Amino acid sequence: MSAIAPRSALVVDDDDFVRRVVMQILQRQGVPELRSASDGVQAADVLRRYGGVDLIVCDLMMPGSDGLELMHDIAHLSPGSHLVLMSGADERVLRAARDVAAGRGLHVLGSLAKPVTPAALAALLQAPDHNGPTDSAAPPAIDDAELRQAFEAGQFRLRMQPQVQLTTGRVIGAEALVYWQSPTRGIVEPLRFLPAIERAGWTDRLADVVLHTAIASCGEWRRQGLDARVSINFEASTLSDRQLPQRILDACRAADLAPSRITVEITEGGLLDSRHDPLEVMARLRLREIGLSIDDFGTGWSTLERLQKLPFTELKLDRQFVSRALHDEQARAIVEAGIGLAKRLGLRSVAEGVASAADYALMSDLGCDFAQGYHIARGVAPEQFPHWVASRH
Repeated sequence: MSAIAPRSALVVDDDDFVRRVVMQILQRQGVPELRSASDGVQAADVLRRYGGVDLIVCDLMMPGSDGLELMHDIAHLSPGSHLVLMSGADERVLRAARDVAAGRGLHVLGSLAKPVTPAALAALLQAPDHNGPTDSAAPPAIDDAELRQAFEAGQFRLRMQPQVQLTTGRVIGAEALVYWQSPTRGIVEPLRFLPAIERAGWTDRLADVVLHTAIASCGEWRRQGLDARVSINFEASTLSDRQLPQRILDACRAADLAPSRITVEITEGGLLDSRHDPLEVMARLRLREIGLSIDDFGTGWSTLERLQKLPFTELKLDRQFVSRALHDEQARAIVEAGIGLAKRLGLRSVAEGVASAADYALMSDLGCDFAQGYHIARGVAPEQFPHWVASRH
């Protein structure tokens, strides 16, 4: 999306001098309608009185109602605003503030250190806005009838994202990623259709499609001479289903595939939010030699006690830390800690989101076992996977 050209702006800071300077900069940038406020309470009053604005430049630390409290009011009074945060806080605090804003559906262009300079503010306004709404119309809502037709017509498909051993580059398997091949919408990614699946109560139905398709594909690879694993994502709530181990065994038997070639992935955050104790089902999966992976590690605040208690075989490092590890010391520290923890607990470590040769080299240097991501491959149709592996070698 192109840079924004705000027609109206609100500057919020308890320092009169800072407010005047920022307003002058915005005036020179061609913003015709400017307002100001000295704290969050006054800013909310301005928005109630005059309506929403295109841009809000806001100090985070103000007496009374600070910038984080103001975000709550902005979300209700001016939800289409773009935000620029002003603060001298360290990057971790600023990142937390951006996450708070994103959680309220607000679009943050970036943050500025004080004193604010014309060049720094102009750079934020001129940078492409990848977070805001697009100019195209939103796609129509997905209803139950459309989903029912998608299931009946077999429109939910898989692509396989390869996983490789970092030290040798050898392909050891793939993660099964579901998408919807709609005749009217085109390719629909999970983030767009999963909420509708959940509302309809068809999460288990989709899981069965993915399970049987992934295992059948892996069995076919083996018949073609390719010995590879397949990882399948499940919602944490699925671990309350005591029939899950038998369903996987039945699918493996039908595909003439050893259960040891299957890995069940559960997100860390979902596991912690689950209302059911997953230990029994997880133990039964492991008794049948089915692998267990804790996905998106680093995002769910797992405790060491919990990791030791649950019988995982694999730890997957979340892509948001892997992708930032080259340039962000905190992200790199989390990746290193995850790899070290995996080694101490006897787990395989997998880096997700490896998008460049530099990412690949860093994960290898840090001692990670396996990797997946766009640098290796974006995704391969299941029937093409053996050919892709052969061409790579």
